[in-house]
Order: sequence, then C-alpha cells, then structure tokens
Amino acid sequence: MVVYPDLAFFMGLALHGGNLYLYLKFHPLSRPRWSQILFLLFSALCSALSVLPEIHALTILFFSLIGCFLFLRGKNLRGTVRNVLFYVIIGCVRFALTLLFCGTISAFSLVFLSAGGYFTVSFFEGLFGAFASFCALFSLLRFRSRRIGEKKIFQCTVILDGCAKTFRCYGDSGNFLTDPVSGLPVAILEYSALRRAFGASFPEPLSYGFAQRFATRARVIPIHGISGTGEMLSAFLPEAFFVDGIPRDGIVAVTPRCLDGCGRFCGIIGPTLSEGE
Repeated sequence: MVVYPDLAFFMGLALHGGNLYLYLKFHPLSRPRWSQILFLLFSALCSALSVLPEIHALTILFFSLIGCFLFLRGKNLRGTVRNVLFYVIIGCVRFALTLLFCGTISAFSLVFLSAGGYFTVSFFEGLFGAFASFCALFSLLRFRSRRIGEKKIFQCTVILDGCAKTFRCYGDSGNFLTDPVSGLPVAILEYSALRRAFGASFPEPLSYGFAQRFATRARVIPIHGISGTGEMLSAFLPEAFFVDGIPRDGIVAVTPRCLDGCGRFCGIIGPTLSEGE
C-alpha cells in the first residue's frame, strides 16, 4: 500500500517517540522538555517527507542528523557525538528488531533504502513488529542499566544531631561539584529521602527554616545540569559524612527533585567523595 505523508507523520511520531523515550530513560539529557518535543516533531516530519518521490532518503538522513545535533547536543562536541550516536544506535537496533519480528526483511530494506513509499506488509504487522522490538530493546537496556548502575552505588552515611542515616548514592564520574566558599565536594540528596530519614521536622530547602535550622552550617550551592538551567540548592555541613564506611569531608546539598525514577538511589556523589580523589 502507499504510505501518504500524513500517515507517515504519525507513524514516524510513534517510532521516534519510542526511540526518544528509550534514550531519555537510559541516557537522560539535561535539556528542557520543549526541545525534546521539537526534536520529536522534527523527526516525524522528516519521516513524512521521506515518502515523497521528489525527496531522496539521503536528504532526509542529512536533515535528521542536523536535528540530532541541534536538539541532542551536549556540553561539548564529544558529548554531542555520544548523544547522537547512542540515539542513532537505538533507532537502528529497533529497526533491525522490527525486521526480525515481521519476517519481511527484504521488503522493509527496499523501503528504507529507496524511500519509495510502499510497504508490502500490513499496518498491524508492522505495528506488532515495532512494539515487539520496543519491548525487547527496553528489556535489554534496562538490564544493562541495572547491571552497570549497581556497580556505581555507594552507601553514604550522614550524621546529623548524633543520628546516623544511610542513603544509596550514585557515583557520577563527571560530577565535580564543590562548595564555592570552602571548596569541599558536594553530595546531592533528595529532600524526600532526608525527610523520611530525619523526620518531618527536616526543613524545606531554600526556606527561612532551613537557614535557621543549620545556622552557620547552612550553604547555598549553584548547580547546573539537573533541569538544564542554572539553579541554587540549599546545603548543610553534616557532623560527619561516610562513603562505604570511610569518612569523607563533604557538604550535603538538598534537591526537591527525584534523581532516579527506578528507586535505585536517592543521591549523587562525585569521584572526590566516592574514590577520595
């Protein structure tokens, strides 16, 4: 059947949306949500235009790569290339798995290479193949994420008012956040986790109660990367801080955000705290 641009647009929206979801799930970006939506629409538009006989598939590929660099750019060229390659690999693997599940490799290959706009398989067969490949790739990436993530989880103990509480923190090798005044490394913990550990009396960040509660031990840490824009986090100097039982000198910053949707950890530390570098 002939795939018209309007149908191709919605099919591209669904397929690229699946790719983007997998990318953000296992390789999160510090980008505003609007840029993710624009990238999704841009990718779907390229898919719709690719069925027109006047437009060559290589032209669409070129514009798609430009869109990747615009909306998936990192803090530097190396980070941008890594982001784009990871996203492209996810798309290629999903496409290959779709071919495997549909059992129509030759037909799909002709469409992919020539962009002629003709499919020799039914819509539901292609939809089932895309869904099956999405589930397979999701399971594979989730297993890999858990396997890698567990190797970087540290037990961080915070002592406050003589009470010791332990939190699971992720060791981010690229996190070198420090207190601009003292130069001490900063560990970021979720406010909800601190509230559960130390009780409902634990003050909210960026409030007068927080500054009053910690007095001279209160700090304000400028940070970038959680939401993609600069922000300020309340922080405090604990009585003691341990990483896997080893004492470290550090400051605890409090974020109101959820750091891990899977619940594997509730904090982030850098190599200065995790490895003592």
